[in-house]
Amino acid sequence: MSLTPFSVFLCGFAFVQGSLFRQGSVFKSNWKPCHAVVTASGFLHLFSDKSKNRVHSSLSLADCVISNAEAQHGPLALQVTQQAKGGLFSSPNTLYFKADNADELAEWVVIMQRHGSQEAEPAAAAAPEGNNQQA
Repeated sequence: MSLTPFSVFLCGFAFVQGSLFRQGSVFKSNWKPCHAVVTASGFLHLFSDKSKNRVHSSLSLADCVISNAEAQHGPLALQVTQQAKGGLFSSPNTLYFKADNADELAEWVVIMQRHGSQEAEPAAAAAPEGNNQQA
């Protein structure tokens, strides 16, 4: 199943919707199905079920960094990190998702990155090989 665009979601306009699996909050090895909606205004809304109108969680993708989480959680995993809003005891909120297949994962990454912050650079990409010259 690929992501489906649709026109109206609640009071705003939705950009895309589809199915994802979110990591369980108590048992991290438990992946729960959820219905995800990205609105045109750049919010990610998660529902426990497509037929229910109760939002499980919402976050602004403008405050998020979208990155690959395959190293930590295996194939088809995606990490969404909402940056801390400031304050002495604030910390980033990180959510993990899995898609049904590689094509859907790629679609989700493109859609979320379009509305989110810049993708975090992997540590290996930050320092290219062969640039360890000394003066």
